[in-house]
Amino acid sequence: MGDEIKISGDTFTVDTTGQTTQGLWELVVSENQFIALVPQSLSENRITEVMNDEYKDYEWGYYLSRIDKKYCIVVRGRSQAEFEAALNIM
Repeated sequence: MGDEIKISGDTFTVDTTGQTTQGLWELVVSENQFIALVPQSLSENRITEVMNDEYKDYEWGYYLSRIDKKYCIVVRGRSQAEFEAALNIM
């Protein structure tokens, strides 16, 4: 991939991308966590529905980046493949 994105003021290199039902997701692998940007057009209900089915509350979190108009989802303690699978069904 190699594209750079800014998340909360920090610059990261995109490691992989994929598609949600509403558009492109971008994934960053950062030390002990995975950070994904997904389209704002996904509803908060859909994000929490998918993530709560796959993860425990303490394993993930999210917020809306109003500047990027995307949701930022952060996951810890699970594999990249599991997170990518969850992003693909959103």
